[in-house]
Amino acid sequence: MGAVIGATTNAMILGRVAKDAQRYCQTRFLCEKYGLPLPAALATDDEDDAPQADAP
Repeated sequence: MGAVIGATTNAMILGRVAKDAQRYCQTRFLCEKYGLPLPAALATDDEDDAPQADAP
């Protein structure tokens, strides 16, 4: 019984993640196509995520 519930939950979560990813890609495509900024909720700055080297 637990396996069925777990599989169903996993399938539902995976479906939501796939829909969110598709919407993100569509939004990013349209922003790039029309020269619009990416919405703040979706924008990330990769440089902030990178580890910073300490200056000597």
